[in-house]
Amino acid sequence: MHVDLSVMEQIVQGTSLKAMGSTAIAFSIGRDYHSKCHINIDMFYTLAIVVARDTGLPDDEIIHYFLFPTYGKHGTKVPLQSGDTLLFNPSIPHSCLNLKTKGCFIMSAYVSKKTVLNSNKL
Repeated sequence: MHVDLSVMEQIVQGTSLKAMGSTAIAFSIGRDYHSKCHINIDMFYTLAIVVARDTGLPDDEIIHYFLFPTYGKHGTKVPLQSGDTLLFNPSIPHSCLNLKTKGCFIMSAYVSKKTVLNSNKL
């Protein structure tokens, strides 16, 4: 990942884009978000952070599941609690579930390949 990070930093420096931190150029927030299985055409890893709607939940309450159906024999399900951060390769099929906890947020920082490729036209 260290090699990938240095390559991504070089790519962002060669464009007119402004990055958050050293790599992410886009940020999205979803409330009560869930998604079908998909891939994203991004240039680097995606950072996902989940936050509960209030502090009244038990510390071990699972508020989101990230699913990777092609990992392992039966896929992989990653439980996420409030404050957890997940770094993953967005080109691998994934989905996100929020089954029972209403009002929770998921935030993603990412680098869209489409944005980077079009940035030289600015």
